[in-house]
Amino acid sequence: MTNIAHVSQMMRDASRLLSDIADKLDAIDTGQADVAAAQPTPKRKRAVYSDDFESFWHAYPTDQIMSKKEAARAWQSLTPEERLNASRACTAFRSYCQSNPTYRPVHACRFLSQRRFEGFASAPNGHIRPPPDWLSPEHQEQWIQSEQRRIANG
Repeated sequence: MTNIAHVSQMMRDASRLLSDIADKLDAIDTGQADVAAAQPTPKRKRAVYSDDFESFWHAYPTDQIMSKKEAARAWQSLTPEERLNASRACTAFRSYCQSNPTYRPVHACRFLSQRRFEGFASAPNGHIRPPPDWLSPEHQEQWIQSEQRRIANG
């Protein structure tokens, strides 16, 4: 392509672009612009969760990346008795997380779906609950230490 042909093609492209812009400006001036583009998108409805799930969610040590929706789905798959046990386990799990700052709490949906709450079921006073098998050896040792502190503090 010669230089003259190349410059000529660029001028035609620029002319088309300017024509498109002029058409859009005319549409705005005459009020014929795309009305749908000017309307805001509708707001999403907030999900409504059961009171028992809300109680669990507030007791569980959540962080900003945990999905409440996923946890609610896992909650729905539990029996009423399992839900009660999971809620009761939150206190011990939160205490364990606070006493072991290197342990990052597992996502609430996995705590429920993998039944990890069973490892935090309450034990009779004076008895050490065995550490859950899914904890690393280091965290199992920390578990035992926190259990010993729990017993010592009554």
